[in-house]
Amino acid sequence: MIITFEEATHVYTINGEIATTSTTQLLHKHKLAPDYSGVDEKVLKRKAEFGTKIHKDIENIINSKKGEYSPETPQGILYLDYINKNTDGLIAEEMVGLEYSNLLSICGCIDVVGFLKNNETFIADHKTYAQMTTETKQCIAWQLSLYDYMLTRAKEINGKKINWKGAKHLFINWFKKDGTLDVIEVERIPDEEIEYLLECENSGKIYTPRELIIPKELELELIKNELELAKIELTKKELEKKIKENRELIKKNMEEQNIVKWESPNGVIKISYVGSYSRDGLDTTLLKKEQPEIYKKYYKPSVVKSSLKVTTDYDKYLELEDKKNELLDI
Repeated sequence: MIITFEEATHVYTINGEIATTSTTQLLHKHKLAPDYSGVDEKVLKRKAEFGTKIHKDIENIINSKKGEYSPETPQGILYLDYINKNTDGLIAEEMVGLEYSNLLSICGCIDVVGFLKNNETFIADHKTYAQMTTETKQCIAWQLSLYDYMLTRAKEINGKKINWKGAKHLFINWFKKDGTLDVIEVERIPDEEIEYLLECENSGKIYTPRELIIPKELELELIKNELELAKIELTKKELEKKIKENRELIKKNMEEQNIVKWESPNGVIKISYVGSYSRDGLDTTLLKKEQPEIYKKYYKPSVVKSSLKVTTDYDKYLELEDKKNELLDI
């Protein structure tokens, strides 16, 4: 497979034919990449130039023999220090392509392919975002997973034999605004979803996930917080039951003793007795049935915002915790 890239037009070719899309274009089309539509073009251009300078600096670091090249950017200095401590064998700006069908061919360029010092494989992408949100990390996970999917299926690129068995790790090299480097590992998108994305693109459909895909860290945080909330709500219900009983007794005593106000000795709790009273209301069900025209005239619909209905089986959680503790006691 011969892959070329024309930087001026940002066009890839595979074996002399123009690739139908790039990884970047593909992910943007299917809303699996960050949306920059609301960002000023001058800002985007400035950020692109800044990113290109860093990419080129790191490419030169990786492609030069040790000690022959000095980084020209602060980010390059940070990355040189990182790779000296953590990696062993790197390739920069590795072009990759996939001829999926007669209608679909894809190309892209992986920022870094390599090995950690423990010989585990990885691919990485450099980012200079101001923030790194969960949504942004998920988009980059798609990008890196697609790259790795393509590279594992390549046999030869530009005369070089490829025997890539897949990356053990997918990394974001995040060069932060505070002048530090944060190397973030993201979770791989399953091959089945990558293949479904390609199938959608090939058939002219927009990809929508068949199952919910969320980062593992979000899943774990959700479970932890929901269980904690369920525990608090359970305690709250127990307290409310006791408080209701307390208040009924207090109310009864106030009525019997003809007392309308009470205050705790420390002044923290104050209670006022409120007697029974009638309140006007409208039976909308009966009105709709017997006076439908009047009901229709004064009917005012309201929009309820979308929300999640979360059900937590806290008893099941306690049961699982008990089983875990029993195993630990054995």
